[in-house]
Amino acid sequence: MLNHIKRIYLPYTVIDVGWFYQISLPQLPSGRIKTKVSYAFNEMIGSGDVRFALTHTPDIGKYVARIIADPRTLNKMVFVYAEMWTQNRIFDVLEEKSGEKIVRKSVSCRILI
Repeated sequence: MLNHIKRIYLPYTVIDVGWFYQISLPQLPSGRIKTKVSYAFNEMIGSGDVRFALTHTPDIGKYVARIIADPRTLNKMVFVYAEMWTQNRIFDVLEEKSGEKIVRKSVSCRILI
């Protein structure tokens, strides 16, 4: 799709906001935060030690407005995010704050080339 947009010289700005905070939290065994979590992600990818970019969904509109208003972003790809966390850190902080132990299901991650 992007190649087609470039080929017909249509102006564009691609914006990547990383992963949403709201879908990066695992579910607590008690279900206490069930209404606050859009999608519970209890699977630990690999060792859980790789940092990834996170953005709070209500902030995306502000980021997009600033990016689009900046003429330097025309015909560019922009990566914007709030923080970098690992899955282990997310699980650890949630366990500390809640006082509950979260079962971590490990999933292997294979890259196919």
